[in-house]
Amino acid sequence: MVGLDLNESMLIKARETPRLESAVTVEWRQGDAQSMPFDYSSFDVVLVLQALQFCPEPAVALREMRRVLAPGGSLVVCAWGPLEDNPYPVAQINIVEPYVGGAVRTSLAAAHSLGNAEELRNLFNCANFSHVEIRSEIRETPVGPAKEFFQGHFAALPYANAIAALSDDTLKTMLSESILELDDYVVEGILEFPTGAHLV
Repeated sequence: MVGLDLNESMLIKARETPRLESAVTVEWRQGDAQSMPFDYSSFDVVLVLQALQFCPEPAVALREMRRVLAPGGSLVVCAWGPLEDNPYPVAQINIVEPYVGGAVRTSLAAAHSLGNAEELRNLFNCANFSHVEIRSEIRETPVGPAKEFFQGHFAALPYANAIAALSDDTLKTMLSESILELDDYVVEGILEFPTGAHLV
C-alpha cells in the first residue's frame, strides 16, 4: 500500500498519525498525481479522497491513475458536491470572507470545482474509464462542539495565515458570528451539518 501527496507536510502528518493494528504497511511517497512515480499497472485499486478537484488538470490526473491501474483494477474517487449542498463552506463565505478577503471564495471554488456530477462523469469518460458509476449523497457530519471545531478548523484552512493575522477582538467576533450562522445545525451541543459529496 502506497500513500501519495504533493505536500511533504501532509506526508509528515500521515507518518505521525497512529494507525489501527494491521498487517499492511504503508509507504508514504511525495509526488504529483499528474505524473506519478510508479510503473504501468502497479496497483489493483487507486483511492482518491478529496484531492482530484485540487489538481490543476484533473483529466491529466485521471489518465495517470488509469495508467498505474492493473487490468481490471478499480478507481474510487470522492469529491465534494456543489456548494449549495454544503452549508459550512457557504458560512465561510458569509462570515470569514469579509475579514480576510477573496482567498475564501477562491479556495472554496477550487474545493467544489467538481460539484457537477455530469461534468465529473464526462471527465472519467474522457479518460477512457469503463463502468463509471456516480453516487451523490448528502450526509450529516458531526464535528463536535461548535466553538472548538471553528477554532481548530480556522487554523487548518488554506487562508489560516490571514485569519491568524486578525486582532484578538476580531477573531472573537468572527468566531461568534460563525457559531450563530450555523446554530440551526447544533444538536445537543454538537455541531452537525450536512455535507454533500460525489462517490465515483
